[in-house]
Amino acid sequence: MLINIKKKIETLEDFLAWANEVNTNGNIKDKNELQDIFARSDSSTLKDIFIKVGKTNNSRRMLLFSIIKSQGEDAAFEFINDFVTARVNDVIHEYEQSTMYPLQEELERKIGDVDVKLNYFIDAEKTYKKQITDMEEKQKANQNYISRMERDIEELGRQKNRMQNTINEMKPVLDAVETLKDFFNK
Repeated sequence: MLINIKKKIETLEDFLAWANEVNTNGNIKDKNELQDIFARSDSSTLKDIFIKVGKTNNSRRMLLFSIIKSQGEDAAFEFINDFVTARVNDVIHEYEQSTMYPLQEELERKIGDVDVKLNYFIDAEKTYKKQITDMEEKQKANQNYISRMERDIEELGRQKNRMQNTINEMKPVLDAVETLKDFFNK
């Protein structure tokens, strides 16, 4: 090997060094060792590095070409598939951020407004029910008062009738007293 790389790939620098070795070495022993290094490396780490590699200096193309050269097209297609999937997910996420989340925030705001109004109406309903209950109690108290007043009026009517009867019974006596009074005053 021309450069001394680790026994497994863990960083972008390791991956680029490995790719450089794949593209520059021609002997079978080195190629087998490079394949072993790739095989010992964690595949999810390699895919994460491949997905996150910058677009500068054709790093992703160089890595892809080296994977094809060392591991074959099937491995390269697997990396391409993961890259495309990640990119599509990024585009979907960006779309959601730009369109869905503002709509969701607007919807949540409107739901909050509706909740506030609903709570206002619920509170108003409680207040009105309390006022209605209070008015019904006052009406009942007024009805009781009116009933008492009607009974009192009836009693006063009876007392008036008794007094009138007493006056009528006493009329002959009063007439006699009047006559005596007139007689003595003459």
